[in-house]
Amino acid sequence: MTLNVMMDRMSEDDAGRPPGRPLEVDISRRVNDAVLQLLADKGYHGLSISDVAKLAGVPRSTLYRRRETTATLSVQAISAVVPAVHDIDSGQPLDDLVASITDFVRRFTACEHTPVVMELHALALRDQELARLTAAYLRPRGEILDRMIARAQAAGVINPDIASGVVRDLLIGPLFYRWLVPKQALDESVVETIVAGALRGVAPP
Repeated sequence: MTLNVMMDRMSEDDAGRPPGRPLEVDISRRVNDAVLQLLADKGYHGLSISDVAKLAGVPRSTLYRRRETTATLSVQAISAVVPAVHDIDSGQPLDDLVASITDFVRRFTACEHTPVVMELHALALRDQELARLTAAYLRPRGEILDRMIARAQAAGVINPDIASGVVRDLLIGPLFYRWLVPKQALDESVVETIVAGALRGVAPP
């Protein structure tokens, strides 16, 4: 076989072969999917770097090179599936805030990975690394709500003396309580009733 023929065949083989190194975004997606599945199957304390690498189809060295721990892997995975908070600004700040919060709660409670997310947050109560990481991934979502609350306070429809974090708790907390503790459905009429009650509590005096 001549050198030219060999080179031609090698080129043909290479043309039909996928890239040798997967794109970073694809690696992250496969790792996140693997972590979520393992958290659902084995729980956080059953999670291992080896199992994640095997299920994701990536070398363990890839994860170690990223300086990953089971905590960072877990929080990265849930942060990819927890819905974003939309900064709505239509000129009606109170309506915008209610729309953003109810949209987030509905999407979050409908997510198939929500049980894993809630379990991880519960474990963060006794794990300082998990507590730090979960607070970090939630911070940008909270900042969006804080901006919307500030607009509502500036417009005079929310009491400016109430801290934005308290406003968030009063609007979101009862919805999650109803869904998580008595495990009641959050249908539209119930959500409207709960939110309306919370708004009366944060209204200007």
